[in-house]
Amino acid sequence: MPRKRQYKVRGTNDFLVMAIIFFFLGIWAVKDAWFPSESVQKRHPSQVEIKAEMDGFIKTLHVAEGDVVTPPTEEQEWSTKLLEFNGSALEKEIAARQQMIKDGTGDLATLRGEITALQNQLDQYTVFCPKLGKDKSGQVEKVMVEKLALVKAGDTLMIIKPKTSFYVFNKSLTVVSAIIFLVLLGVHLFGR
Repeated sequence: MPRKRQYKVRGTNDFLVMAIIFFFLGIWAVKDAWFPSESVQKRHPSQVEIKAEMDGFIKTLHVAEGDVVTPPTEEQEWSTKLLEFNGSALEKEIAARQQMIKDGTGDLATLRGEITALQNQLDQYTVFCPKLGKDKSGQVEKVMVEKLALVKAGDTLMIIKPKTSFYVFNKSLTVVSAIIFLVLLGVHLFGR
């Protein structure tokens, strides 16, 4: 009768090591997807608020909710025009310079040049799409003002959501890492 063979092949911990690597990869993806740091938020903002820089009223809205907007890039210096804004904060400066002309203080030509520049700035103030981190475009998520609405400096005019795949990628990576971790851990435990 043949002798029973006895195999003494020692198992490896390769599957356990790979499971641990995917566990930490999943933890890293959870951190970036649901709890991003300030530097990640700066590079990949989840939303960008457009705020009024001065008091005034909205002259024209060029975008509506759902419109795609593009920020300036290295290839192009222009960006999407969001709205035109008539301001009233500069009126005091214009009135002060006009009073200086009436009083005869200051250089007349310089003061008139400053008044013209301030009136041009006052007449039409245009808001363009700002930089959206590393993203090339975004979508207007919410418009919080309407035409001829009075706004104050610091009021939120609209919210833009950048089109980014960063957060979706990290959430997907979390799920895939968890599945691979469980499979590798199962192979390690049941393979012993």
